[in-house]
Amino acid sequence: FEVHSFSGDDETHAEPVSGAVTDFGVLMRRDRGRATLEILKVSGRLLLVIRGGVPLVQPLASRPVRIREPNGAEHALTSGSTLQVEAEAHSDSAFELLCESEAICLVTRIDG
Repeated sequence: FEVHSFSGDDETHAEPVSGAVTDFGVLMRRDRGRATLEILKVSGRLLLVIRGGVPLVQPLASRPVRIREPNGAEHALTSGSTLQVEAEAHSDSAFELLCESEAICLVTRIDG
């Protein structure tokens, strides 16, 4: 997986080199905020530090991922599910991403 950022005003064209393509897109109004995407490979335990904004966490493969909040609450995520972390309640907190074998997660951070 690779992240490519571009303006929606840009003319784009792409063709797959081989195999299936999975596209994840975030559309934002420039005057309302900004979004960034990050691909995380999780194997065992990974800390995800939240510093404002609204992060969304999505597993991209069939392996389940658990997210442990600073208060100890856990959420199980599977491919196709999304967890939104509320910035007001958890600003500058470290969340744990946990999985038993390597998993890939998409983290979308929305600021604004």
